[in-house]
Amino acid sequence: MKTKMKTLTKSSALIFGAVASVSTVTASTDYGPAVWRPTCNANWYTSGSGHKFHVVHDMEGYYASVVSYFTSCGFTGASVHYATNGKQDTSSDYASGDITQMVSENYYGWHALCWNQHSTGTEHEGFVSNPAWYTEAQYQASAGISAHVATKFGYAKDRNHIVGHDEKKNSAWVTYANANLGIDATCNTHNDPGPYWDWNHYMSLVNGGGAPGGVVHEYLGVLGSDGTLIAKDGAYGSWLNQIGGVSAFQIEGGRIGALQGGVLQVKDGGLYGAWAAMTGPGVVKFQLCGNRIAALYSDGTLQCKDGFYGTWYTMLGGVSAFYLDGDRIGVLQNGAILTKWGLFGSWTTQTPSGAIKFQIKGERLGVIYSDGLLSCKDTENGTWYNQMGGVSDFRLDGNRIAALAGGVLYVKDGLQGSWLTETGAGFVQFEIRGDRIGALASDGTLICKDGLYGSWYTQLGGVGRFQLDGDRICLITTLGKVTLKYGVQGGWLDQTGPGYSGFQLATWVEGTTPGNSMIPPASMSLSVIVDNASAGFSVAGTWSTASSSTDKYGADYRYHSTA
Repeated sequence: MKTKMKTLTKSSALIFGAVASVSTVTASTDYGPAVWRPTCNANWYTSGSGHKFHVVHDMEGYYASVVSYFTSCGFTGASVHYATNGKQDTSSDYASGDITQMVSENYYGWHALCWNQHSTGTEHEGFVSNPAWYTEAQYQASAGISAHVATKFGYAKDRNHIVGHDEKKNSAWVTYANANLGIDATCNTHNDPGPYWDWNHYMSLVNGGGAPGGVVHEYLGVLGSDGTLIAKDGAYGSWLNQIGGVSAFQIEGGRIGALQGGVLQVKDGGLYGAWAAMTGPGVVKFQLCGNRIAALYSDGTLQCKDGFYGTWYTMLGGVSAFYLDGDRIGVLQNGAILTKWGLFGSWTTQTPSGAIKFQIKGERLGVIYSDGLLSCKDTENGTWYNQMGGVSDFRLDGNRIAALAGGVLYVKDGLQGSWLTETGAGFVQFEIRGDRIGALASDGTLICKDGLYGSWYTQLGGVGRFQLDGDRICLITTLGKVTLKYGVQGGWLDQTGPGYSGFQLATWVEGTTPGNSMIPPASMSLSVIVDNASAGFSVAGTWSTASSSTDKYGADYRYHSTA
């Protein structure tokens, strides 16, 4: 249950001593704008009936004192997921709009009696009798939380699902809650946040997403084995059919691109937009990056344009691979890497021939050569630094570089940092995203950790491929079943049954223009053909043998559809 705090002054020695004790903090992995200041004791339920609605409280006290009280080891009476500051009364006080998370969203705080195991909640610095602490910064910070949890748990951003601790006074809601939320709507006796809380303004912010930015969408797209693309918003959202006959797709912000019979189809407006053909047939690979669209044709011609209705410009011919990042365009042409800024910039040759894979991340450029050497540089005309040999794959993310060599995952910070060995041998796929690292072993076991020096946690077995996006971890099993979770220690939420061939996560805040360079260009399912007489040839899985192109590959060769 929740017990209201007695008013505590911000000048008390108890408060400032407690504030100092929680000043060493880390960012929340549930909700980015929040700071993680966890409760000392396990004042929560680990299971419940599902998070169906969100409760708005006021503290009848001050932010710093309530946070220190809730997080103190001697306090076991109550807990809440989030708290927000109202006014910054002194220079030593927290900023107006500061957000603390104290309980994981996977759990159920003790904040609203019989509603606890059905809801999440936010405490707000302030008083029922005085509106002075309900600042605009606090409204915006809180609205962002409410929009986030509504999206995450898949319920409407309305007054049936975002309610006050005093919502029992609303007879219409009592009727709705008793019928639809599985609770006793009148079990709470509190009267907060009270008559001065501006619900109209607050809900307009919630449905505009709060600050900074707009409504947060957590998209998941899934490709069926029959080529049907379906997508949803949030783990508990409803699936919406998008388009059929798809061989590859990408979600980028509110835009979705799909290859349908070699034609690039793109839509704006999220899941409900209209499709428009961007090209004629012949496209084998494409990428969306912010407002930019690129398409690579089967003859090696790369074209790009800016804007949904922009003009296509031919970039270069003889292209075998390309990459967009912000305003930068990179290509692999005859084994050399070339880059340029903007559609009309000049190409700069970055490497001699021999490159086989590259990635751009801001000013950084990384390249793997055919002998397995990984080399990186910062800025267009910077100095190349050799990183490691024997590399089969790598990633750039912020200042971090990760490389897979001999099945072992290595990670470092900066071009001249020291490599840290993250795993033993036997790994075949990995991702880094912010502070999180994921690695997939050859036996299908997925492990994840937070931080270079964090602990690895086994996630699931039988994994075919995975992706990290914010706090979300998503994977497709070897049977084609898509499932996701929030956090390395969260519970799995099955999204599909078996039989699917691909998926992608994407988070978009309305009003922003993303440029997600972590998503590689989407390509059609082509075949891979190798000469099985090559030195060191070996296969995993089923490869077929053929002999119809002996002029190219000798007496026989192996082939396999890409997967």
